[in-house]
Amino acid sequence: MSDDLCYELENRWRALGDAYWTQADGPPIVTEHDVISRAEKTRTSAGAVLDELALQLAQGFCEGRLDFLFCDAVVNDLYLLAINLHPLNAANGFFQIFNAFDEGEYHHMGRPLDENPVETYTRPMLLKALKEWRQA
Repeated sequence: MSDDLCYELENRWRALGDAYWTQADGPPIVTEHDVISRAEKTRTSAGAVLDELALQLAQGFCEGRLDFLFCDAVVNDLYLLAINLHPLNAANGFFQIFNAFDEGEYHHMGRPLDENPVETYTRPMLLKALKEWRQA
């Protein structure tokens, strides 16, 4: 899969602007239609699309091309879709990446208040997941 879906999602993210944050149930950045359409277009499964998009988000974030808030918002949307489209398990590449972004969302109890959870948890977890994914 090329980066075109990720690029399209970035454009949606920018277009939503503050609307994403000011609405209790903000509009999704990625939809079930996006995932199903991509699966049909590439002749793969919805699970493969979820994994590939998660991989693009992880790589883009680790390379400094994609912002944490964007990646986290998309992976949260994907998680909701994954519940319906693809069974989750701890070995699943998507789930590893979802979990890594999730760990960067909050201050971890007992840790220094000035600690950046994105750098302490998310980035190392993503780098580990990417390394494992490449070795698989």
